[in-house]
Amino acid sequence: MHFYSHSKSLNSTVGETIDKIFGRRFAEEMQKLSISNQNLIKDGLRKLGGSNSTRTAIKESLLQDSDMLLDFEKKFTEHLRRALADIAARKLETEIMEEFGA
Repeated sequence: MHFYSHSKSLNSTVGETIDKIFGRRFAEEMQKLSISNQNLIKDGLRKLGGSNSTRTAIKESLLQDSDMLLDFEKKFTEHLRRALADIAARKLETEIMEEFGA
């Protein structure tokens, strides 16, 4: 029982940490991209409901990691970059399907 409450507390702390660093890290990673990709992601986020779902997905992925604190910043960055790429891919897919008339 004690382990469970410790684990729950750790999960809460990790979730709060992600909330605190998400905005800054999101901006830093976006600056590394071309303007066209930045615009694609921003447009995708508008259509998909903003960055809250992205932040939630990153939290869930990290919390499933059995050793989430090991290389936390590196893992967070990987998850964030994958999430941004996924947003861009979904936005592009939507645009292409609209051109096909779907």
